[in-house]
Amino acid sequence: MAEEPLERRIARLEARAEIAELLARYAFLLDDHRFEAYPVTLHEARGFVLEFRDDEHARGEVLGFSEQASGRHTVVTSFRYDDEYVRLDGRWRFASRQVRTLYAMTHAELASGGLAWELRKRWPHRAPALAELPADRHATGNDT
Repeated sequence: MAEEPLERRIARLEARAEIAELLARYAFLLDDHRFEAYPVTLHEARGFVLEFRDDEHARGEVLGFSEQASGRHTVVTSFRYDDEYVRLDGRWRFASRQVRTLYAMTHAELASGGLAWELRKRWPHRAPALAELPADRHATGNDT
């Protein structure tokens, strides 16, 4: 298999850098807005992998973490974004974004062994629910 031309390899590196900046800007926008339920948030993109479909389309999987604080609760969550990217008008943008959660719960629940619970999505004022990750969803412990 022939090696890709240097220009194309450089273009892909530039695209990776632009998409990394897009991910950071998305987190900044989330954290800089004020929401009634969570007035303070912190979102982090902790790593990503990309697959280019062509020079203007890519897909990616992003590891994410956030802390969301209200007057009564601080919820921590670990998740993955499944993204589709498109290059429009010379800039990389989101074509679509889906989120899958490993857990979402308070610090106290996490410290009490919550990561081993089957129902790891525990947003305030919502019934506990199954997380989307890991994909097999086998119970790893009790749910108390």
